[in-house]
Amino acid sequence: MEIDDLIFAATVPQAHSAASKDTQEEDRVQRGLREPSGSGAEGVRKGSPLMTSPEGRYTVERPAVPVPNLDAAAANPFTVDRLRAGVTNFHDLSKGSIQDTGLLLSEIAQYPLPPAVIRRILGMVEDEVTGPSPCQVDKSLLLRAILQSEEVITPQWYIEPLERHIQRYRHVAAVMAMIGPEVKAWHEHNDGDLKTIGLLLADMSPAPDTGNPLPRGIVQRLLNIGKDEQKCPWLQFEQFFTKSLSMQDSAHSISQLLASSITCMGTRTLDENGSTDSTGTTQADERIRCSGSGVAKWRTVLREWLMEEEEFEAIPDIATLWEDPTTTFPRRAWIRTRDFFEALNTNTTVWIHKLRKQGLSTLAAHATSFLGSDVSEARRRQARNEKLLLNKEAWNATNERDKVGWLAHLAIVGHQVRSLCDPKMSSWNVGPHGFRGGRLEIFAVFEAGDPVICLQDLRIPKKRVKATKDELHALFPHYWIFIS
Repeated sequence: MEIDDLIFAATVPQAHSAASKDTQEEDRVQRGLREPSGSGAEGVRKGSPLMTSPEGRYTVERPAVPVPNLDAAAANPFTVDRLRAGVTNFHDLSKGSIQDTGLLLSEIAQYPLPPAVIRRILGMVEDEVTGPSPCQVDKSLLLRAILQSEEVITPQWYIEPLERHIQRYRHVAAVMAMIGPEVKAWHEHNDGDLKTIGLLLADMSPAPDTGNPLPRGIVQRLLNIGKDEQKCPWLQFEQFFTKSLSMQDSAHSISQLLASSITCMGTRTLDENGSTDSTGTTQADERIRCSGSGVAKWRTVLREWLMEEEEFEAIPDIATLWEDPTTTFPRRAWIRTRDFFEALNTNTTVWIHKLRKQGLSTLAAHATSFLGSDVSEARRRQARNEKLLLNKEAWNATNERDKVGWLAHLAIVGHQVRSLCDPKMSSWNVGPHGFRGGRLEIFAVFEAGDPVICLQDLRIPKKRVKATKDELHALFPHYWIFIS
């Protein structure tokens, strides 16, 4: 890393300088002993290590040369001073964004933290978060949250994530300095049309969604514009586009996408492994494991929040660190956002059950708390004489501040990667009841969320195959349905 090189270059010469001083001191002693104040043995002080040889010449017992001690910063470059400097650089580059701060803290914790928990960790009261726009975080709050996260902190666990984010900010700034005018010309050429922007974003999406057109509603939400808007202003598009870039992007790869957008109107696709620049930067498909074991104090805050939300089943899951908790690949979050909006058009209850099956218990708890699609939450709404809301109706009734908090949590979860711990395949012979007689049991199997489901002897008439397939796909859009 660049900062390591700088510290190495600053500390190693000091060690050599210390060694040179020791050598000079030894030479001075030798010269002084070889030039005594008197002649012969008379010039040797009592107790001197010098002895007179039979030939009358002096011999020297060389004192042991001490091994030079390297500077502490060279032995351990992860110092508290370096940590403080990293916090300052991160805060300046992120402009104190609470969303970016939440991504950083989640990466340090190695677990996605909901916005409400992030505010508690930072010591922010609810009154400080007003309006739909993300608020700013004071640098002192961030520094205090990190330095007081453990009784004795290990700076390396915090410095590595901080410098990954700082490196990305600087890389993106350099790329936009080169490609910014071309991006602006592309935007002006298309007059900010959402359809054209959607095609560009589809080609920028990570696998397996690369090249798949994004629905207009998702494009509007990603760009943070109203649902009735047909165009995106340049400043808003520039801000979103900049935030969506990562270390794997280069001016050349973006230029190719923009050129293809004008000539091919969205028929292009990215390379299989993504475009990279010549510096050999990290690929999006490489897993990065963070140092340390998370932050126990922050997990306690998360546990308290889950207790308040009465989401007890999510508490055991917070002890599991994620396989790749890095949050420096922004476009990974688009997949999770797309899944959510597709679930709004179908069945959020099934989607939430699937989240729990995937080990995303905290995200499922957050979805349940404001969408009201879980049975327990529905009963609480009924007890309060509130309307039972499901799917889009619940989402549309949610205030804008809660929407921003939910989408921020969704983005944090989407950034980080966790593999299924125990993937299963379900197989069941439905006969003699068939699909018609076993509908409820079949739907329960789908709701369990196993990755692969194989059902035999469904006894579906040929003329009902298409209708049955369409019904299953509408209820469970996260599955590919094959009937033979």
